[in-house]
Amino acid sequence: MIIQKTKLVEFFSDFNGFRVVMKNLNYDFIKNLNNRESTIKTEIKKRKILEVQIQKIMEFFETNDELTRLELEKLLNIKESCARDLLRYLVKNDILQKIGATRNIRYIKTVGNNDINKLLQILKDSDF
Repeated sequence: MIIQKTKLVEFFSDFNGFRVVMKNLNYDFIKNLNNRESTIKTEIKKRKILEVQIQKIMEFFETNDELTRLELEKLLNIKESCARDLLRYLVKNDILQKIGATRNIRYIKTVGNNDINKLLQILKDSDF
């Protein structure tokens, strides 16, 4: 960080007195800390939402053998793009397996009901 010495301290005076203004050199650092804290809170919130979504999907598979993107959209009340991203994430992490092609794509569960802890660990360790 380059500091201009002329900008560090400013002096003002008039007939009643004088005033000294000292610049806060840590302003950018504090601003970055606040942004980082906000980012961390947002990331935690996203992971909690993803955890709830995965649990709902696992509950869906207790009564169904397969899932389509459209069913996922209705189940989680999400848009098509979010459903595609979520399905891509679940397939990538071997939670679901993609069956079929183009208009007839279905997904089946590849993990057992007892593997929910594995799912949550995958969620903590990976980026979504």
